[in-house]
Amino acid sequence: MRTTGADAPPRMPVWVRGTRALEIVTLVVLGLAVLVEYLVALREGSLAGLVAAAVVSLAVILSYRIQPYAALVLFALGPLVASALGWLPTHNWSIACFGAFLLTLRGLPGLLTGVVIAAANLGAVGWYGGTLSVQANAEASIAAAAGLLMAASGSAIRGQRQYFEELSARTQEAIATRAAVAERSVAQERVRIARDLHDSIGHEIAVVSMHLGAAQVHLATDPDAASADL
Repeated sequence: MRTTGADAPPRMPVWVRGTRALEIVTLVVLGLAVLVEYLVALREGSLAGLVAAAVVSLAVILSYRIQPYAALVLFALGPLVASALGWLPTHNWSIACFGAFLLTLRGLPGLLTGVVIAAANLGAVGWYGGTLSVQANAEASIAAAAGLLMAASGSAIRGQRQYFEELSARTQEAIATRAAVAERSVAQERVRIARDLHDSIGHEIAVVSMHLGAAQVHLATDPDAASADL
């Protein structure tokens, strides 16, 4: 059964259909960011920077469909470890934000991911700057807000993708159900016509048989009646 334009499944918006490519792009961005972190740490000769880079690089590795919750913990630890070791956490909390986007895009709860990353970013930047005051250390609030925003964005895109996939599946199911009902109706009509035809032909054959029997009886005694029967 061919579907018309009204019957066709709804088309996903381009930005929803492209979420697979968006995951790959985010992974590439994370990989480049980690590479830059390593290069900066090597240039500065900082062991603290190398340790912080190692933590977020492990998070990126685990985020690739292996252990998303472990990756979330490591993304959150990245800026905290950097601050604890005296390394500027700006790069690490930025990586954590992109990590939150990737993890929620792949299925982690948006609220949980956003709260964990936001709290880690806020604590790390506040720890490094010595204060959480917005006036004295605005970066702490920005880092927390960025974590929440990236997690919410990933979760929203995933939710839209799931909505359109479910809507498309329901539309396909409705089309298939309607086609099955139509085919069943056609089959029932064919059976009805065959039954009516069978009854009609059976009646005519019975009449013919009755006249033949009468002709056989009249043939010997009444040729005119036999002729009428025939």
